[in-house]
Amino acid sequence: MKKPSISYLKQNERLIIDCFNEGDVLPDSMELVFNPNALNKVVDYGLVEWVSEGYRITAEGKEVLSRLNELQKRKEEVEMKGDVEKLVKYVRGLKDLDVSIHAEDSSIGYEHVGAIIADAVLQAGLNYKYVVSPRVEKLREKYPGAETLSGFKKLIENETMENIISFKSGSRKAQTIRDMVHFFQLEGLETTEELKQWMGRNDNRNKLKKIKGVGDKTVRYLAVLVGLSDAPIDTHIRKFILNAGIHVDDKTASEIMKFAAQVLDIPLPQLDNSIWKYMSDRSIKKEKALEYLSWIKPDGSGRFKVKVKGIPVAEGSVDFIDLSDLINSDTGSFYSLLFFDEYLKKIIKYEIDPNKNEITIIPGETDKKVDHVESVWLR
Repeated sequence: MKKPSISYLKQNERLIIDCFNEGDVLPDSMELVFNPNALNKVVDYGLVEWVSEGYRITAEGKEVLSRLNELQKRKEEVEMKGDVEKLVKYVRGLKDLDVSIHAEDSSIGYEHVGAIIADAVLQAGLNYKYVVSPRVEKLREKYPGAETLSGFKKLIENETMENIISFKSGSRKAQTIRDMVHFFQLEGLETTEELKQWMGRNDNRNKLKKIKGVGDKTVRYLAVLVGLSDAPIDTHIRKFILNAGIHVDDKTASEIMKFAAQVLDIPLPQLDNSIWKYMSDRSIKKEKALEYLSWIKPDGSGRFKVKVKGIPVAEGSVDFIDLSDLINSDTGSFYSLLFFDEYLKKIIKYEIDPNKNEITIIPGETDKKVDHVESVWLR
């Protein structure tokens, strides 16, 4: 029988050939897995032959397999190129995300051990732009001697945390900073370059998590701060990539991030760090908005009382999932526009009254009728 070109191989036949990427010979049991007609076809084509050990791919079959692998590689490259372009477009379209490198305030690769440690410890659970960044910059500018570990250790022994980073000395974060300094001293570290080399080993990263107050996020963020570009994809980066409309596994996501950084003409750690801070700040905002909603309690049936001023028919009760939908998951803020039936209304204010145990939504007077409504919170 004439051997077909790759384009004429059917899907089931391609699947059988693809399995020989695992080895030249497959057991007879593959007959139970694959379509028997497809298996007979690849044998008839001379791509696979039966031997005593099972089914063996022939020289012709190896050529076909090589071409199939090349086609698959090209397909993945095309798909990745599209995802890279999608991520770059998404990054450039976010006004609150600044991935540019500013010589005076870039936190990637700065030669200051004290600032790196403070940055890594403080970022967890705090707004980076307004809380963490000013304190880290103060430490870098006011205490240049803390650029080495010994210099930073001497500083925190002679100055209070209130003076150094405007944080209470007795706080958990202040203690974590002291613990981390002591830990790195025992590891024999002194400079940022030594810290980078040390953080490059996974076993060292695991040891770091033994410090109270240091978890996976802090370790990962510290790796990025010292300029390592192989930090694994975490929740923040994974969610950001999903928000961009890209659905891939973590390994592919890492490759997409790498190529996107090249297109944006910035170091990969800078892109990683900027996205991480962006998502971290929004996560905190979301938690704050949810904290406001927690001021009111559900009734006996687990539902929450909601009133809409001027629209009596929209009043009623909702469960917590619907209630939390008032919060924009991207910005962490309450929505400023809501649909009521086919009308879009600007929201002037949300009033949360713990005494009456209810939330009142106050919309504006102007209605805008929308022909097609994709999401409606209240009807």
